[in-house]
Amino acid sequence: MIIIPGPIPIAIHPFFWLFAALVGWLYGQSVTGMLIWMGIIFFSVLIHEFGHALTAVFFRQKAKIQLVAFGGLTSYDGGPVLKFWQQFIIVLNGPLFGFGLCLFSFLLLKTPLPPMGIAIFKASFIANFFWSAVNLLPVLPLDGGQLLRIALEGFFGVKGFRAILLIGALLAGLIACASFVFGYFIAGAFFFLFGFQSFDSWRKARLATGDDRGPENNALMLQAEKALQEGR
Repeated sequence: MIIIPGPIPIAIHPFFWLFAALVGWLYGQSVTGMLIWMGIIFFSVLIHEFGHALTAVFFRQKAKIQLVAFGGLTSYDGGPVLKFWQQFIIVLNGPLFGFGLCLFSFLLLKTPLPPMGIAIFKASFIANFFWSAVNLLPVLPLDGGQLLRIALEGFFGVKGFRAILLIGALLAGLIACASFVFGYFIAGAFFFLFGFQSFDSWRKARLATGDDRGPENNALMLQAEKALQEGR
């Protein structure tokens, strides 16, 4: 594992590179293409996570970034208890940074570039637009699911938490079925997993009370999500 120290420490797990290489090979179809896509994936995921991390630091949290098997994970603690609107902004700024990188790539494509530059920034534009848009779907653990969870839980408490689990499970199931029908098997597998996890969590959360969603249990939930993304 690669550790980059600093005000916002960054840990890069080996499986991140393996996943990036797999995706890079699927889209690049050559060693050079794979390396280009690996660079785009690394930079795009890092910018996305910095959107979360820098906002958390702004709210006086201690943030750290991990690049894990299927993307990135930003965790933060050590500061004052965050209000729901602060949590919402922290989550929202990840996709917003991604759309910002998408816009930057688009603007560069309007300038004179060599063929390699056109290929790189076109891929960056497509990757960041697609991932940022998909990431806003209201399915946990995607950012869109987290945003809806924060909003519903802020207004309705534990009932809102149960609602987003059920909404996410149903939507993920529909997306998984559509993905399989149209031949997008990797996307279908991911959304099937998301849907199963949300449904299982909803089933277990039916008897949850307000105390079960307190700060201590929220911290445990974040630890569990981190372990899941790391494949442990």
